[in-house]
Amino acid sequence: MNFYEQTLDNGLRVFGESSQTMKSVTMGFFVKTGSRDEIPEINGVSHFLEHMCFKGSDRRSADEIKLDFDKMGAQYNAFTSNENTVYYLQVLPEFLEPALNLLSDMMRPAVRKEDFDLEKKVILEEIARSEDMPAFLAYKKAMQFYFETHALGHLVLGTTDSIQKLTHEQMRDYVQKRYAPENMLLGCTGNFGWKEFLRLTEKFCADWESYSVEPRRLASVEPRETRQTFHKTQAHREQIVLIGPAPSRQSSEREAVDLLSVILGASTNSRLYWALIDKGLADDAGCEYMAFDRAGIFYTQVSCDPERTQKVLEITQDVLRKTYREGFSAEEIEAAKNKLLTGIVVGSEQSISRLFPLGMDRLYDLPYRTLAEEVRLIEQLTSQELLALRDVCPLDRFTTVVLGPLERLN
Repeated sequence: MNFYEQTLDNGLRVFGESSQTMKSVTMGFFVKTGSRDEIPEINGVSHFLEHMCFKGSDRRSADEIKLDFDKMGAQYNAFTSNENTVYYLQVLPEFLEPALNLLSDMMRPAVRKEDFDLEKKVILEEIARSEDMPAFLAYKKAMQFYFETHALGHLVLGTTDSIQKLTHEQMRDYVQKRYAPENMLLGCTGNFGWKEFLRLTEKFCADWESYSVEPRRLASVEPRETRQTFHKTQAHREQIVLIGPAPSRQSSEREAVDLLSVILGASTNSRLYWALIDKGLADDAGCEYMAFDRAGIFYTQVSCDPERTQKVLEITQDVLRKTYREGFSAEEIEAAKNKLLTGIVVGSEQSISRLFPLGMDRLYDLPYRTLAEEVRLIEQLTSQELLALRDVCPLDRFTTVVLGPLERLN
């Protein structure tokens, strides 16, 4: 694999990792904007705008975009998170030029009033459906309670009220403020030639207007230790979510926390698995490390029978709180490493699996690492480095949300 990087005169950063052994090419635009960058009055505009980019530009209608994707046989999608919006497609190498032509055109959406009004109904339906998803609802409420007034607590989808009140003019203004070349990153991975890709990028993106973007507000996060119970009659299982502090995306301890999350909450052979799922106390239990710009959380989710909720919650808290006191055996560290390494190495065989981690690292100005360097970082992790996480990922202070049929807990 060969890595390349360059910045166009208008501020658009471009990177590529080429490999002639791959059979496909994947490219994507990473926009440094998400719900964290919104004010409450326009909460949800980033995700709404993601939809609008598929509704057409000044050169293409929504139907023409779909037809162009189909002509190439492209696999494509987009997603919006708290901090980023990403648009991507995977094609055969011979479609490099039409793929970039299409994707770059989508980054300059027309945002037509009639499309805006129609898509608003789609977004409101999406919000309504999310209210019928207990696990997602528990996650949403836990994030709001943990971050409280911090911008990371903003909902990616927005609220029914914020979307209903959002105007066409507000969205057009948001595009102008956040979709500047200097706030975007274009990446390409797989079987392609860097010089040709850079030439095409200049062809399709060099005329984009250059202008400054207001820096992201990076207020510090104050972890909260609280518990909230929500009664949802229609739910059949009780959802338990615990959120505690963890290192940021810029931290050198990221790999160690990833390993910790596998040891504690992988789908099999983890501490929560043996304590809850293997014993038939829960049907789902897992941990995830979520890293943000200058912030991070350690997220634990469990689903169980309502009658077992109190016991399951106590066991979950006990497993997490005992983590550093009990330490880590060589065997469980080795097994967790193998799971992480398998995911990384197997993923590296697909161009699409390389695009996202590379793009996110570059978006946060983190240095490029080869596959061998990524593997080495995980292989070198020790029990001492895991134990050293107790100060940045304490696992004994949680914002806890319990949501389901139960009206209250003890």
